Amino acid sequence: MGSLMSAEQEEKIAAQVLLVGLCPLIPIPILDDYVERQILASAIRRLSLTSGRPIPEETITTLTEDRSSFLVGCLWACVRWPFKKLFRTVFFFLTIKDIVDTVSRTSHRVAIVAQAMERGLLPEQAERVRVEMDAALDKVSVSPVTRTVLRHEKREVACWQGEGTLPARAVAWAHRRGGGGVVVEKFLERVSALSSP
Repeated sequence: MGSLMSAEQEEKIAAQVLLVGLCPLIPIPILDDYVERQILASAIRRLSLTSGRPIPEETITTLTEDRSSFLVGCLWACVRWPFKKLFRTVFFFLTIKDIVDTVSRTSHRVAIVAQAMERGLLPEQAERVRVEMDAALDKVSVSPVTRTVLRHEKREVACWQGEGTLPARAVAWAHRRGGGGVVVEKFLERVSALSSP
């Protein structure tokens, strides 16, 4: 992630990103989202400590909180769960895709937080960073599988170096294939557009 992390620090954060990606395997519908947010918060906390610019807990909460509707999420989980059990073979591929997509999305979020920290936006402008992060992620398909099949534009970006261990290489691959360069660029465009008069 550029100058913010050493290779060793990147490996530790990459391992946390991969753990977030495995959260869809937790069979309890609400628990998987909770564990995902906790691990993401831990990764952002580690990133902030390694950069020498600690982020307050309130800012980390703003950056990681679930902003989707609780009721809709519960209803969707209840409807989806029986079908997943019925069509386990069909859903095996979709589960693997979901894991890869989650790793990709999480790597983008961590990269955006790193960029925001580098530009001095955090912790003072946490809400703005979160809004612009969500907007950038919503504008771009972050699924490596979908992007490969549909041949979306690719931009190489050095947010994740991908050197060293398997987790670091896997996260770097998901970040690149999931359009990390495009997502980070969209975030930076949105932030600079708001900063200019």
